[in-house]
Amino acid sequence: MPDALRACALGAIALPVAGAEAPAYWYGFPPALIPLWSEPSGPSYHGYWKHWFIEREPTYVRMYVEWPTALELARTPAQLFALVAIRAIVESDAVTPQVAAFATAVGIGNLDQIDAVSLDTGDDAPGLVRLDQFAVDAPLACCSDPVSYGGSFPLSTQPPGAHALARTSQFELDADVLAGWLGDAGCPPWLSTRAQSRLALCRSYLAQGAFGLAWLTINARGWSIADARTAVAELAVAAGDPRFEVLASAWLAVANDSAGGY
Repeated sequence: MPDALRACALGAIALPVAGAEAPAYWYGFPPALIPLWSEPSGPSYHGYWKHWFIEREPTYVRMYVEWPTALELARTPAQLFALVAIRAIVESDAVTPQVAAFATAVGIGNLDQIDAVSLDTGDDAPGLVRLDQFAVDAPLACCSDPVSYGGSFPLSTQPPGAHALARTSQFELDADVLAGWLGDAGCPPWLSTRAQSRLALCRSYLAQGAFGLAWLTINARGWSIADARTAVAELAVAAGDPRFEVLASAWLAVANDSAGGY
């Protein structure tokens, strides 16, 4: 991540949006999310979404805790910064000194363009494609026609194709819209909402050396924090990946039982 994004996550660069908490507060989130900031209304997170042990492009999402679905909002730090700026402008109905200071700190050079777009389409995702930052690699939220999307995030409102099943997390699918399919006997176990022991399923994948499926199982709804801590620690030992061990240690350091589960 660029230094400016890390500075935002640490609170060294002030975010000009109302209610933004940086460093992020622990409301409960799966380890695929590296939160950059949280907001108590919802509550929700904006963060870096990274999968391990499967081939997927890291991206940036918003995730609500009470409605646990990750929505891809940006694919680059520049897009995320522009999204913060336009949201702040819409909130204040002006380019405030706080917005201008943020733009300078993170290297936004087209604040006038962002302001102009905000007057036409607010901070609605489809209008963002008019910004320089979104001219290429537009995130899924900006693509009214999924055919025009070039990333790897699954469309949340329909089951993924057969080639994408083993690269899809349940958090990336709308559980309400897909309730029938996710509860169907033919749905893959790591995506299924049927009653089962998540920890037992994860351990079965670990025994097979299927670390990607173990990871996707961990990043699904229905975990207690206590069981998720056990699963993350066991995956780190089994995989033996020093980089993943850093992520596992960081998540375990904040994941306390106060959230109950995810």
